[in-house]
Amino acid sequence: MSDDQLRSATNLLKQAMTLREQGRTANAIKAFNDVIERFGNNHLSEVQEQVVTALFNKGVTLGEQDRFADEIRVYDELSERFENSDSQAVRELVMMALFNKGITLGRQNRFADETRAYDDLIERFENSDSPTVQQMVSVALINKGAALSQQGRSADEICVYDHLIERFEDSDSPSVQNQVAAALVNKGITLSQQDRFADEIQVYDHLIERFGDSDSPTVQEMVGVALVNKGVTLGQQDRSADEIQVYDHLIERFGDSDLPAVQKQVARALVNKGITLGRQNRFAEEIRVYDHLIERFGDSGSPAVQELVAGALLNKGLTIERQESREDSIEIYDNLIERFGDIEVPEIQELVERAKQRLPRRTTRNKSPD
Repeated sequence: MSDDQLRSATNLLKQAMTLREQGRTANAIKAFNDVIERFGNNHLSEVQEQVVTALFNKGVTLGEQDRFADEIRVYDELSERFENSDSQAVRELVMMALFNKGITLGRQNRFADETRAYDDLIERFENSDSPTVQQMVSVALINKGAALSQQGRSADEICVYDHLIERFEDSDSPSVQNQVAAALVNKGITLSQQDRFADEIQVYDHLIERFGDSDSPTVQEMVGVALVNKGVTLGQQDRSADEIQVYDHLIERFGDSDLPAVQKQVARALVNKGITLGRQNRFAEEIRVYDHLIERFGDSGSPAVQELVAGALLNKGLTIERQESREDSIEIYDNLIERFGDIEVPEIQELVERAKQRLPRRTTRNKSPD
């Protein structure tokens, strides 16, 4: 009898999932409800897993229809009914329901409620040894920090990041290390917003020392962001020599990276280094830095990197123009306009317009009448 019930529940759930994949959402929700109503009181763990899966996917489907209140009610039903389950699969779906609830609340700008949803998840699952659960807890902590930031609770935000770092810094899981690195970057940014620049730099140094040799693309991006941010902060403190040294470290470490997100940080470092050299009246060195950037990333397909290449061209033109090399600067502005004039990215188009404004007014003469 129990085998028959499991088979029936499994088949009905498969039908519901197929309907959902076909975009027949109303029929899918009805089928999910059939699983829940027919087998909701069954105590066989394998059948309960089908019921919980039906509830979870019903919630996801409702969310895709922007029926957020209904979605949250389904997640609440799931977590309340099955919070004490001994099944690891069921517990992980409870965790996912709480996580999705937090995401949905955040999208509605209900940041206090979002924070409470993550607190519920963290309290229930933080001590789990499961790598999957640890990853989800670490993401929940990052999201909680962001929700606290939205509420202007920066001290609590930093405490959350410290909690995450202390709990998971020694994790061998790459996905968890990604969240630790993100927490360190976010903590540094928050400290910067409080004008706690020495503490900010100390946090970035911690991140760079801990993860500087990581092979994880996400962690490498975070290290790159930390180095750029550290350089910017040093520049704001008039420590331009140290600032340039940080940019050089980043360029040397990641200059050959093929990762677009990391390339963006290298390009940012080159632009910032060029600007700093220009402020020191080291114009020849400034131009060489821009040329390095343009040669290295000129063919990039990343809009973020293209914007930085365009910015380097504009800055190079302005610097040459200030040195009274008007014709050379016009050639550079024309190059910028030709290369980026058709790229429909607002930030790039703004740079193109600035280049056009630097060109001399070119008039067209009418032909003499025959």
